Amino acid sequence: MQVTATNAEGSGTAQTSTAVVAPAIGNPPENSQKPAISGTAREGETLSVSNGEWNGTEPIRFTYQWLRCDNAGNNCVEISGATAQAYKLASADVGHTVGVRVTGTNSAGSSSATADRTAVVASLGNGSGEHRTADDLRTPTGR
Repeated sequence: MQVTATNAEGSGTAQTSTAVVAPAIGNPPENSQKPAISGTAREGETLSVSNGEWNGTEPIRFTYQWLRCDNAGNNCVEISGATAQAYKLASADVGHTVGVRVTGTNSAGSSSATADRTAVVASLGNGSGEHRTADDLRTPTGR
């Protein structure tokens, strides 16, 4: 198709593509109730996240990105490889809070919602900040 433009300086003609871009059909996902994390915030435990509630054209597909945050729930960074609906807490999480970003995607677009952070992740230690070894468990107390 040819298009001609004219103004006080003259006119010009250009060839355009006849391809038509179809507009997105439906409504993009919109979170109406944020995702929620369940599980115990302790090293070695597995957390999982619910998707929350979403509006928008079905089907909506969900992806996940777990986040390690400071002990106040701020300064979050993505945890490499933690992109499943469940996440097993590692020693690197101890002393931090953990969150997760859920992204809903459909034919009309995508949007994300982040769950509230967990409590500060505790270690597997004995509560005093020490890690117990197998030898500690075999040695009677009251040495």
